[in-house]
Amino acid sequence: MLEWNPNVGVSLFLFGDRIAPYLSAIGFEEFLDEYNETLSWEVYGWSKPELRILVEDDKIVSVACYDECWYRGINLIGADIATAWNVSGRIPKTILMNLILMMEFRLSLNSMRSGRSYGLRKEL
Repeated sequence: MLEWNPNVGVSLFLFGDRIAPYLSAIGFEEFLDEYNETLSWEVYGWSKPELRILVEDDKIVSVACYDECWYRGINLIGADIATAWNVSGRIPKTILMNLILMMEFRLSLNSMRSGRSYGLRKEL
């Protein structure tokens, strides 16, 4: 289960951690996608549940969840905005608004790609 911890990480993947220990312990695939070209980030992950770990300067900067992302017992992937708002509790407003904007953006792309995705990143 991929559990989101705001400003900390997703499950065992912590923002700011070096990627090397994860690469040696977990069988990741390296993905080539838009983040490689536009941001010069390395992208690792796996397909079930679909997950991407975005890395800059050998450190985890973002985690993108496509199938599941749990917070307080709710899978945010597929949850409506009202549900996300109700479970938000102590999430800083800027993070919550970014999450809602990403949810709306990803839902609008639904016809172009099967599945839903929410990228989660530490608020700087």
